Amino acid sequence: MTTFFGHYSESDLRAAMSKAIDEAARLGRDGLRRKYGFERAKKYVAVAAGHHFDSKALVAAAAKNLEPPVTLTSENSFGGKATTRVLHACGVPWINTDRLTHVPELDSNANGSDLLDGDHPKYWWVNQNDNYSTVIKEGSLWAPDLRRDGNPGHKDWTALRFMTPGDIVFHYASQQFRALSVIVSAGAQADRPPGYPADDYLHGTLVLLEPRIVDMEVGLDVLKEIFRAGVGPMNSTGNPGRVYTAQVPRSIGDPLARYLSGGSISSRSFAVMVSKDSQDTSAPLGVNATDIAGSAYRRAEQGYLRQALLASFGNQCAICGRVLPENLLIAAHIKPRSECSEEERLDFRAAAMLACSLGCDALFEFGYVTVDDRGLVRATATNEPELRNALKSIDGLPCLAFSETTAPNFEFHHQRHGVGL
Repeated sequence: MTTFFGHYSESDLRAAMSKAIDEAARLGRDGLRRKYGFERAKKYVAVAAGHHFDSKALVAAAAKNLEPPVTLTSENSFGGKATTRVLHACGVPWINTDRLTHVPELDSNANGSDLLDGDHPKYWWVNQNDNYSTVIKEGSLWAPDLRRDGNPGHKDWTALRFMTPGDIVFHYASQQFRALSVIVSAGAQADRPPGYPADDYLHGTLVLLEPRIVDMEVGLDVLKEIFRAGVGPMNSTGNPGRVYTAQVPRSIGDPLARYLSGGSISSRSFAVMVSKDSQDTSAPLGVNATDIAGSAYRRAEQGYLRQALLASFGNQCAICGRVLPENLLIAAHIKPRSECSEEERLDFRAAAMLACSLGCDALFEFGYVTVDDRGLVRATATNEPELRNALKSIDGLPCLAFSETTAPNFEFHHQRHGVGL
């Protein structure tokens, strides 16, 4: 502890820090600095709630939650080891950014010979200067299959086809590492996701991911020391090459990921090491299946589908046609997800529609309404008077999501539930 907190109990300090972390997660790293008046950390960075935070700003936020509160500013004589002692007392991991180029076990002479497939996660560098915020918000990576002239694209675009669940992505943007994510789905054919820069490219390969640590600020000067010339994304001059993706040697990826996560990594499965959920650590690694990451995949899948559907159809329920706020619209699987094959789950253009949470989502899921082969909403038989009255208002409406692509999934649902009123 420091002289600022010497008379507070550890339980009081931990409670104050918990509130500070919640606030910091809402504000983000830069927002936390602005609110409490601190500059970017020169050395010590806290790792909490899936974020990197500047240690002084986070401790200052915690101090404000004490009773009585303590006001810490950049003029106060605190910082450095004083902040790390507070973080340690509160059980918050922290890293020393001075040590990033000297991470234990890091082999700076790695030449790519240890790029492994099989039962070990792979590590990827992804350059995202133009769409970093979209990728983190929507949880997707996408690259086109062809150039504008119809010829094959850059060879590094095809890397998405080789990414598998459990692989780790280092997100590079604005000349620094910004985030670290876990891949939760294999590559699938998909149209350009919403939020990506508009251009002549439409079709490509999509993988879904879940960000695990964001708000990193690991600068290019440090990264050049870690990777060295000719390693991973670095060209012969020691600078990042003109690539979208590059595989990172495991001898660098393993210790670097471990260090950036606050040193808490000990298992070989990074998807388990930094998971925000309790996961089965006995699950086979490297298995190319959409459920390998459990609920992580379903969150990423739901988020991507919802954003893609909103971009295509606007804020409109496909069943009742009402225009509603985004938070009342759900990405509803047309054919039950549990009964979809791997190929069907990854066919994002045919998998889902927007259904409102005011009733249409549940009515479709439980088979009270179906969609026939003409694309019309059909209510099923019921003896419940109130339900029958509610169904009459949507029976016969055109389903906005019906198309040649989605028709087979609607047919599956209709054959299972379709018995007219």
